[in-house]
Amino acid sequence: FPVTIDGSGSYLTASTTSFIGDSGKGRLVVTNGGDFNGGAQTVNMGNASVGEGWLESVVAGSDFTAGAIQVGLSGKAHVRINGSGSRLTSSGTSTVGDSGVGRMWIQGSGYRSIISLFS
Repeated sequence: FPVTIDGSGSYLTASTTSFIGDSGKGRLVVTNGGDFNGGAQTVNMGNASVGEGWLESVVAGSDFTAGAIQVGLSGKAHVRINGSGSRLTSSGTSTVGDSGVGRMWIQGSGYRSIISLFS
């Protein structure tokens, strides 16, 4: 089952490194104006070789913010940003498909702002 942050005023704040699909399957859905705030912390998706992580930010005005976003470090990871005003923001170096498989989709009028991206 995914973790879902749904609706304006709904939020999840991380004070340390977060993992979505570390050594198993994980899914985070941010929707309908929900907010994930990782601050300056790193978010790892598909961390271990057997890990599979999904991040979806759909429907208008959903936000996902972190210091660095690692998509598919050694496992598989997928990021989909879709919906007017939905944003994915990283203030640090982010990676898509390091030693694993990483995919990122920005659809519709979704928005991505990443300072430094390596793939």
